[in-house]
Amino acid sequence: MSIDLAHAATAPFEPGLAQGPLLALSGGWSGTTNTWIEPGAEPEQTTTVATIEPILGGRMARATYTGTAMGKPHAGMFLLTFDEAEGHFALAWADSFHLGTGLMYAPGAPTPEGALSFLGSYAAAGERWGWRTTIRLVDPTTLLVEATNISPAGEETRAVETRLSRR
Repeated sequence: MSIDLAHAATAPFEPGLAQGPLLALSGGWSGTTNTWIEPGAEPEQTTTVATIEPILGGRMARATYTGTAMGKPHAGMFLLTFDEAEGHFALAWADSFHLGTGLMYAPGAPTPEGALSFLGSYAAAGERWGWRTTIRLVDPTTLLVEATNISPAGEETRAVETRLSRR
C-alpha cells in the first residue's frame, strides 16, 4: 500500500511566509537539462520531466524527476523545507546517477536575485566535494535549477542546468 504524503491527514499546520517560495514551485514541469561531465566540454543535453508538490500539510515540497544521464535512465527526488527550528531553508536529495545510494543534506538561503541556494557535499574517491544547488522560479511558467560542483580545493565548475516549463 502506498501512502500519499500530499494528501495524508496531518496535525494542523498553516503554511507561512517561509513556505511560500516552496509552494510556488508546485506543479508539473518538463524541459531540458544540460550536464557537464567534464569541465570545458560540451554538455550532454537531455529531457527532464518533474513534479513538485506540497507534502505533510504544506510543511515541505517534494520534487520527483526522471530523465537520462550519460545515455542511461535516471531518476531522483528532493525534499525542500524551511526548517523553523534551525531558521533556514534545507534540501535533502537522492538520485540514481550522482549520489548512488547516498543522501545529500544541504542548508540554504534566499539569494538577492530571488533564488534559493543550497550548499551540500558528497563523498568521491575518499574526499568531500561541495555541491551548490540553486532553484529559481524565473517567472510563473519557468523554473531554473542550476548546480555547481566544488572540488576539495574549492574550485567551482558548472555541473547542471535544468530549465523547465510548466506542463
